[in-house]
Amino acid sequence: MKEGANLSLDFLAGFTVFIIAFIYVATLIPGFLLDLQNKNVDYNAVAYRTGVILTEDPGSPVSWENPAAYSDYFIQTNNIRFGLALSKDTPDVLSIQKINRFYCTTFSYPTDYQSRAVFGDYHYLFNISLQIAGENETRSIGDVIPDEYGYIRRVVKVKNPSNVTIGLPVINALNMKSTDNVTTHPFTVLFNSTDLLDNTSNPACTNPLYQINPWQDQLMVNLTDLQETMGNASTNASLVRLDILRAQQSQPYPNPAISTVEFFDNTNPPGGIPPLFLYTDGNSTPVATLPVNVVDNVSLILSPGFFYNMGYNTNNQLDQQTQMYVKYTFQLSQNDTYLNNTVSGPFSYTYNEVTPSTLNDGVMEIAVW
Repeated sequence: MKEGANLSLDFLAGFTVFIIAFIYVATLIPGFLLDLQNKNVDYNAVAYRTGVILTEDPGSPVSWENPAAYSDYFIQTNNIRFGLALSKDTPDVLSIQKINRFYCTTFSYPTDYQSRAVFGDYHYLFNISLQIAGENETRSIGDVIPDEYGYIRRVVKVKNPSNVTIGLPVINALNMKSTDNVTTHPFTVLFNSTDLLDNTSNPACTNPLYQINPWQDQLMVNLTDLQETMGNASTNASLVRLDILRAQQSQPYPNPAISTVEFFDNTNPPGGIPPLFLYTDGNSTPVATLPVNVVDNVSLILSPGFFYNMGYNTNNQLDQQTQMYVKYTFQLSQNDTYLNNTVSGPFSYTYNEVTPSTLNDGVMEIAVW
């Protein structure tokens, strides 16, 4: 009886331990199953994180959208992070230049985007779309969205580039019409980086939402009412040269210029410089070569980062004291008056003269699975 009683107590103790262990394991199983069955929780977190990176950060380097800067940095480190914000100080305000670069065909899906936008050890698939007010089509990169996925929606603002139109009222007000009857007429536009980036007395300059950055932004110059600057309506005009010049603040224009780039074929710009686009008289096809006939207007678009490579000093550092010039040279068929600022001096692309940047509403949607 005594030995049987001891055996019963040992069995009871062992059985009790087994039950406790069983209950403990049983309480853990639902957690494991929940994690396996509810992957959307993880996908939603990845989508949220990706949305934060793209809309609240400018990326690394901050000028990654600039083809010249991107190439240099990529060659050196092969480490780029996508970000579409203007700066860390302006979350949810996106740069149109970064947007255009992000949705271009330069990068390959999904490899480049997985490593630079959707981070993680697991190679997620995704779809990132952006609808900007005023645009008919939605920009999108990625796969067709499946039935189950993680999702985040961000309401953003998109900064559009500035532009300037130099028409007859401006030409007359600034005395930029030649009083001499000659056949050759130069006209120069100045982009002063100090005035655009470091003029603390100008509220627009100190506000990143409206600041004009000649190293990163698209720049646009429209010359209009050119025929009205002529004295003889039968005179024919042509644009024979277009030069880009770089000079220091201390150097008087136009000599000495540090470097000069003459108009080039857009399909093969020198030194990795982004292309410029030249249009005349409302034509939708850009000019390929000069000279070109001009009747009444000329539009010039400098791609984002166009001045970037030309802004370096002798120490290979981006020089904030650099002045950039765009010089047009027009040739007339006979002596006549025309657009000409030889006497008045270069027209300055400044906040007081240009149409400032505007902000458009946008919606970014990110799906991850």
